Amino acid sequence: MMTSSSAPVLLWDIDGTLLYNDVRGLGPYLDAIARVAPGVPVTEIVTHGKTDWQVICELLEAAKLDIGLAEAVSEQLDEVSRSYLDPEGALKLLPFVPEALGAFQSAGLRNGLLTGNSIGRSRMKLEGAGLDAGLIDWDAGFFGSRTRVRSDLSHAARARFEGVPMLLIGDTPLDGHAAQKAGIPFVAVCTGVYDASAFEGENCLLVLENLGDGRDRILEVLPQIE
Repeated sequence: MMTSSSAPVLLWDIDGTLLYNDVRGLGPYLDAIARVAPGVPVTEIVTHGKTDWQVICELLEAAKLDIGLAEAVSEQLDEVSRSYLDPEGALKLLPFVPEALGAFQSAGLRNGLLTGNSIGRSRMKLEGAGLDAGLIDWDAGFFGSRTRVRSDLSHAARARFEGVPMLLIGDTPLDGHAAQKAGIPFVAVCTGVYDASAFEGENCLLVLENLGDGRDRILEVLPQIE
């Protein structure tokens, strides 16, 4: 379905928001680094809400490796990710996701992405989880494969869609911080590792348990956003 270039844009995070990813650990990143710098021990870090580029840079820094290796590691990450995402059951769509995306698309909205993943890893994850890729407007996507600061993505989104109503929808406080810095209203969904208490004091337009009744609540608030 074609949508107007002035149609409201919903910017979706992926892991914990649209799908459950059983490969949330550092495995793919560590394998990618091992291909570039074999045998170097790497300290583990927390990855939730971070872009791929941020995770790669932090791992390289923790291992005291040249940050200039990040480009090569990023290229390897797309290659090694497939073996992690292929096993049956590694990726599952979260409840009500296809129905919600379909309803928003039918209402004339654009389902974009604002994710820490590359466009390649984004496609692998969503299609691997069984989502119809036609529900995503890939031209309204912002990807973190070369961006260390997540708010750089939200600023780019706001600049590209100047004057267009937007919502950023994610499952981590870092998603909310990125939205706030760019002046984009934020909807939190508690389908990842954070429950509603994590968003207390955050500037959230809505805090949803899931996209069941949350779908209708998003449609209700859309006329209020800019």
